[in-house]
Amino acid sequence: MRTLRLASLALFVMLSGGLGIACSDDSTPADAARDSAPGDSATADSAAPGDTGTVDTGGPDCSLVGCASPPACGATCDAVCGCCSCGPTGGTCGTDSDGAAVATNCPTGCYQQTSCGDTGCAVVSGVAVCGSCGTTELIYEGLTTGSAQDCTIDTDCHVLSGQCSVGLGGCYHIVNTDTTHDQIAALGAMYTAASCTSGVCDCAAPPDGARCDAGTCVAM
Repeated sequence: MRTLRLASLALFVMLSGGLGIACSDDSTPADAARDSAPGDSATADSAAPGDTGTVDTGGPDCSLVGCASPPACGATCDAVCGCCSCGPTGGTCGTDSDGAAVATNCPTGCYQQTSCGDTGCAVVSGVAVCGSCGTTELIYEGLTTGSAQDCTIDTDCHVLSGQCSVGLGGCYHIVNTDTTHDQIAALGAMYTAASCTSGVCDCAAPPDGARCDAGTCVAM
């Protein structure tokens, strides 16, 4: 009887030890599987704090630098931040290394320079033009006759002094306000630079003012 109890006790200890080992071994693969599962927080935590994922190219910040000046017409823009565009008006007059007049315009988004040679240069209606006697006279006529005298109300009209002192135009011109004193003066300077001067004039006093009469600017 005692022998049977001892055998039963030995069997219980053996079975209990076996179950204990089985529980311990089962926990290891479960933990490993959980640690290696996709979406584990450890993977997300490995990213650098504040990292936006933007690649630093090392180039300039174009929002601060801005675009470069427009290229010459026919040339390729090679600026890192691109080239600015420019409009057909806003031409300028300058001189080259020899002191000759140069007209600079931007007709199609690029700079274009024209050497005026022995003639002058003037900016007329936002466009720089080279002078010659005939060219200057035609431009002057266009600014002082025809549609240059169209109006709707009296305030559309004014009196401008002409450039007859250098042989260009008359003493005074009654025109609309689209034609300005600076335009007329620039043409006179261009006419002189092109050696087109032909005489001087003796002018009477200017009109007292201008008004609009049936759609045309006339003297008051």
